[in-house]
Amino acid sequence: MISISFIQKLGFSITWPIVLVGWQGPGNFHRQLTLKDVQQFAEQSITSADKEEIPDVAELTMSCDEQLVDEALKRLAAEDTQRALDIWIVVLLKQLVENLPQDPLAGMQELTSFWSHFDYPARSPHIIQGVKNSIDPEDYYTARNYDEAIASHKKWLVDEIARIQS
Repeated sequence: MISISFIQKLGFSITWPIVLVGWQGPGNFHRQLTLKDVQQFAEQSITSADKEEIPDVAELTMSCDEQLVDEALKRLAAEDTQRALDIWIVVLLKQLVENLPQDPLAGMQELTSFWSHFDYPARSPHIIQGVKNSIDPEDYYTARNYDEAIASHKKWLVDEIARIQS
């Protein structure tokens, strides 16, 4: 699970769409926010909520019914959730990159698995061995290629954070 504070440390303000995507599970990932996370964010947000949002925010502070939470979040996150999904990709990738194994084979497999959860978006920095390239497995799973992959993912994270924040 990811904490709301981890998202904030990356420089993102928490919004209802971010909470909704984290609650539902970004891409093909499982739920990233707990009911307690949603309730705490709702408690912090109730004083700044618009008049029409107050019933839903109040519901979120008290409800233990996941379906009611889901419905209230959907109403509160009426705006486009693509930006929120982009933020979750950054957050989850940042966490992955910080915890990748040293073994090139295992690490490249983890990176490929990560991007598969988002159906390999075109803007991904990840290169998959044999997909639109002729990289041999002997070259793909080397320490040098793995180091380059990590470096390209770290650069992508910096660029993507800047893109989202602009």
